[in-house]
Amino acid sequence: MSRCIRLLALACAAVLLTGCGSSGGSSSTTQHIHITVKGDTVTPTNKKISVPLKKPITLTIDADAPGELHLHSSPEQHIEFAKGTTTKKITLKVPGVVELEDHATDTLIAQLEVK
Repeated sequence: MSRCIRLLALACAAVLLTGCGSSGGSSSTTQHIHITVKGDTVTPTNKKISVPLKKPITLTIDADAPGELHLHSSPEQHIEFAKGTTTKKITLKVPGVVELEDHATDTLIAQLEVK
């Protein structure tokens, strides 16, 4: 009988752990957004991304020259990046849609749906 209980407990633990690996939802892990800026080409472009309210978001920016991103949040944020790889953490505290754009090319990178 105790063996059945142990197997049941292991099965329940496996199910619970499987549910904890979701990305970007209510998980306590940081959501990551990767941005590439090469010359006049910026990726992603005009992507809709759901992000959690009041949770950290990590931006990883790979660029061939220094620059600046604009985050049209409340308050507006300016995110400077260097040539090479730059990592920045942001937290959005107001629900709604926030646009993220590259300053130099006026490219809309993403519409962040803050929920």
